[in-house]
Amino acid sequence: MDILPDQFKDFATKSYWEKFFKRKQAPFEWYGDYEIISNILDHYLKPSDKILQVGCGSSIIAENLYDNGYRNIENIDTDGGVITTQARRNVLTRPELIFREESATNIKKEDEYYNIVFDKGTLDAMYPPEYDDSHTKDVEDMFNEITRVLVPTGKYIIVSLLQDHILKKIVEFFKRVNQYSIRFHCADGGEVSDFPLPVFVVVITKFKMPMPIEIPMEYMQNSTMKAVKRMSNMDEILDVINSEREFNMYATYKTKNFREQSSFKIFDLKNKDQERYIVYVVDDPNTKDIVTMAVYVVSVEESNGYLYSTTKGREIIRKNCGVSRLLMFYKLPNQDYGDLSSVNDEVADLVRRLTPTSMKNTKISFVEARNPAQSTKIVKKGTSRINGEWKVCDVKISNTYSRQLTFNGCPNLIQSEVYLNKVKGKMELDMTRLNSQYHYSFLLALSLNNLKVFIQRKEIEMRILVLGIGGGLFSTFLYDFFPKSTIVGVDLDEDVVKIAKNYFKFPTSERMIVHIDDAYEFVKKEASLDKKYDAIFVDIAGSGSDNIINCPPPRFFSSEVLSDIKKCLTDTGVLAINVVTRDEEMHEAVRHQIQQVFSKIYNATCDMDINQVIICPLNSIHVTQTKYPTVSIFKGADLKPFPDCEAALEFELKKLKSLT
Repeated sequence: MDILPDQFKDFATKSYWEKFFKRKQAPFEWYGDYEIISNILDHYLKPSDKILQVGCGSSIIAENLYDNGYRNIENIDTDGGVITTQARRNVLTRPELIFREESATNIKKEDEYYNIVFDKGTLDAMYPPEYDDSHTKDVEDMFNEITRVLVPTGKYIIVSLLQDHILKKIVEFFKRVNQYSIRFHCADGGEVSDFPLPVFVVVITKFKMPMPIEIPMEYMQNSTMKAVKRMSNMDEILDVINSEREFNMYATYKTKNFREQSSFKIFDLKNKDQERYIVYVVDDPNTKDIVTMAVYVVSVEESNGYLYSTTKGREIIRKNCGVSRLLMFYKLPNQDYGDLSSVNDEVADLVRRLTPTSMKNTKISFVEARNPAQSTKIVKKGTSRINGEWKVCDVKISNTYSRQLTFNGCPNLIQSEVYLNKVKGKMELDMTRLNSQYHYSFLLALSLNNLKVFIQRKEIEMRILVLGIGGGLFSTFLYDFFPKSTIVGVDLDEDVVKIAKNYFKFPTSERMIVHIDDAYEFVKKEASLDKKYDAIFVDIAGSGSDNIINCPPPRFFSSEVLSDIKKCLTDTGVLAINVVTRDEEMHEAVRHQIQQVFSKIYNATCDMDINQVIICPLNSIHVTQTKYPTVSIFKGADLKPFPDCEAALEFELKKLKSLT
């Protein structure tokens, strides 16, 4: 490793390469040997091809290709000493190999001459991360020369570490005109070497003329040479490349501490498009060396719980296991895993690659997370036209009983849950307590435009809109808590509303008005009709396909929708949105977007989940003040019929923060 540059910028200096080759007299394959990339090259090369290698250095890749039947190879480099050495070494044994001192930015051949231009590390050498205009000019001059000398259907093959700036430059240049296809391969030669970065092979094919439709980029599977993934934008390909790089870094630095939790996905060996596991590497941030390790297998049912779905929760599990590294394997729905022994056999090789060498002969313990539910009774099963198969279950967890609504499409997500109490030997629904912490944040939001809302709860007449009824628990709580107020609920799924009525005591009354409609369209219509509400609660789950934000669907943060919601509020109305995302940058973006419409916003975070409630009072008494409501808003309020309410509201009040 002493021949590696101390900094990436050293790649672009001529002096570095001169010293590099003097110290490494024998031919050196900087990015792995021919065996690692041969299966990829063999797919694209023909023995009759005219091949040009740019920046050949002291690599023996030309010799390997020659010995495997590719005889028409020319090699160029700006280092005359290297060219002389290469020519001398091959003149007798490989007389058809040509070596000449020449720059890739000025290739001495006519247009459309070569079938293949091969670049092994040259682009990386010419374009360091701290590039300037001169580097950019050299790279673009080389690209222009390569595209000039390539025949139509010819290929520019790049072997590269593919750092982000290199990747972006390749895509930026070759997507300017729709005349080139770009394919990406990861050279997966088996065991991970001591070098921490994976090697990629990029194959750029030149067409005779620009194509009328956009050509997608492709990430290829080397064994079948089929596209695993087609990508139309930079974000997608960056995600794929960085995932490969991340795992290689895991495997190479397995003796070091990762510090921050990271994850990657494992795909089914029999079906490369099927995700098999999600793996988290959780290291003790307070220790330097990894000396103990365990594997923790998480069931589908448990994966959405706080301990398994949050950074803090996973750290708690690691501490409880008493190890400095915990590998957490998350099972995925609708797959057969067998018992723990079967899982052990399936992931053993990957676990070995992530085990520090100091623990080479140590047996790694496998632990399985088991559902703490001691008993589950299915109350009813059915199929919704919109959400698919569902079931209502009565569940006992430790000494707590509850009724849950889940959908098979998202089995690890509890759509609705209500406590059960045993009354005279019979289990009854307890509608006086809210099971979800964020619902109390919703309730607290009402105090930001009326400090007496809890004191006057029995007499006050409000009109409240709930977008997203679900099991109807929050709507029912509002209906009972404010006995003279009208609750308007909107849900797209009529079957869900029927479930709420049949199994969750959702009331049928003139004070409980239900609309089966798309919430987006409903708000738009209400705004056009100048309908007004004292409060609007947005509690809508996303499609489940968006990995960035789970609730609500992103379009609810558009200026158009937020403006329509604002039009539907009374002068002292308040909006509260349940936002679910693990991406803090997305939280910031959401807050910024909302602030374009609402001048005052608050938020409350949930300690036991990833929910954040954004509260937007339209004309709050606190808009021009820095102080918050105090516990005095509960003084004199009759909250006894709702036993957890006052304590829960006080808890939410302590967490309330002004964001403006």
